Amino acid sequence: MSLLGDALAGATSPEPEFPDALDGYAHRRLSIATSVQAGSARASEDHHMPIRCRAAASRKSSTTTRT
Repeated sequence: MSLLGDALAGATSPEPEFPDALDGYAHRRLSIATSVQAGSARASEDHHMPIRCRAAASRKSSTTTRT
């Protein structure tokens, strides 16, 4: 079952259980999204060439003649 489905599984009526269930879902989802975002930021630092190196590589490739 999905995270949202799990959160709403115990809610039987719109009031008052749904708002509490949705708040719980939002809290769980935020922590997961924050973790994924932090991992992505770390990966971008590990796997991408710094801007100054990209500029130098671009200049080098534009001056190199290909045959």
